[in-house]
Amino acid sequence: MSEQRQTPAEILPPAERYRLAITGMSCGHCVAAVTKAVSAVSGVESVEVSLESNSAEVVGGLPHEAIEAIRVAGYEARPVAQIPESCPIPEPAPRSVQATVPASKPLSGGYQLAVEDMTCASCVSAVERAIRSVDGVEAAAVNLVEKRAQVVGGDPRAVVNAVIDQGYDARLIEQQVATGSLQLRIESPVGEAQDSLLKTLFADFDPEAALTREGDLWQITTTRHPADLLIALEARGAKASLHETFADPYAEEAAKAALEVRRSWQRALLAALVGGGLMFLEMGGYAPSPAAPDGQSFWLAVAIICLFVMRFSGGHYYNGALKQAKHLSANMDSLVALGTGAAWFASLLITLQPDGSLLRGEKLYFDASVLILAFLQFGHVLETRAKRTTSEAVGSLVGLAPKIARVVREGKEVLVPVSLLRIDDWIRVRPGERIAIDGEVVEGQASLDESMLTGESMPLEKRPGDGVTGGTINRSGTLVFRVTRLGEETTLSHIIAMVRQAQ
Repeated sequence: MSEQRQTPAEILPPAERYRLAITGMSCGHCVAAVTKAVSAVSGVESVEVSLESNSAEVVGGLPHEAIEAIRVAGYEARPVAQIPESCPIPEPAPRSVQATVPASKPLSGGYQLAVEDMTCASCVSAVERAIRSVDGVEAAAVNLVEKRAQVVGGDPRAVVNAVIDQGYDARLIEQQVATGSLQLRIESPVGEAQDSLLKTLFADFDPEAALTREGDLWQITTTRHPADLLIALEARGAKASLHETFADPYAEEAAKAALEVRRSWQRALLAALVGGGLMFLEMGGYAPSPAAPDGQSFWLAVAIICLFVMRFSGGHYYNGALKQAKHLSANMDSLVALGTGAAWFASLLITLQPDGSLLRGEKLYFDASVLILAFLQFGHVLETRAKRTTSEAVGSLVGLAPKIARVVREGKEVLVPVSLLRIDDWIRVRPGERIAIDGEVVEGQASLDESMLTGESMPLEKRPGDGVTGGTINRSGTLVFRVTRLGEETTLSHIIAMVRQAQ
């Protein structure tokens, strides 16, 4: 008899109490709208929304359902773990589930999730268990360094929601696919009634196109080729340019890593200054005993200062430990929270009763409670830099391919983002330029430097019928090639995938 797979709701107890960070609230009406939306979620017993902290304390229900209800109400929300104020709050993606696979058997295909708040192997195991609980998942692998999960099979929404319910923030990573949605910036006006003229032009170009304006950008959804739109605009005297809407995930990761390093330095320095100062006072004999006159007041003030430093320098450890405790689990956050919390609390007891009626001790450990966090944050800086170094190897490969290609349409050339190219597009490459994407030469002759692939520094002659690879350099001559592969099917994409699997 085969073992029946269980859904996340059957194997994971709903969070009794959890906290959501909310953006977009500005008044009491917003608080009422969010409260009403969350209260309507099945299983929610109570909800307290705070405008001052932009958060909601929810009892009962599933976090991902509460997040979705808040989004429907017009606000953004995410589970609270470590929430950098300047980092964008990602949209909650579907639950993600993964099945463990041997390290020697890398996955291909499927979809990827970005999983935040993972800090150790225990976190990886918890995420894997959540992903495995989703029906339809065939295989999955979690990458702690890149904080990603590769999943094959299953409903992406169910997989992401399962990871969120386990206590980790997750979102579905968008793939670079053509959607027909374009963003244009009109660089030269076409007359006084610019808006009406442009709308007429867009209607003539594609009567079924959807058109909206956002500031100085025009958003148009059309089935026609974007190069044809630029040619039509130019024919009417309007100079326009297409904007790349697909964000480079490696550039985002690099910016996020730099921000994480800077904040870790700030947390480490504050904890080190406070902890080092206390150690100097105690070892130098300048700190009074808790039993001495005014000694209790001094150490109570120190306790409050240390509590603030612990919140600033290690708040994410305590939040992570609480989230794991709700799921009857533990990870590195639990160890840090127990160690530093015990040192602070024991020192507080000694301070409150210096006569030793509750806890005997002459030594206070307030300095240890913050110095531990200083060392951990310094280690986190080194860890993040090491991770960034490994990611730079992939980022350098991504940088080999240009972002813009010169498309030939109806005898004219227009610049189009590579993410908007289509199969059988004709691309012109001039001397000194890189090949934008894989294709086959149809016109011209050129010498290409393919050392990135073969290591051979001597350029190779390319004639009509020969294949070209994205990322290679045109040393001399001009050629036109036809696009044969897009997105993840290109040679450079395959190389990037293999490097990531090796990491």
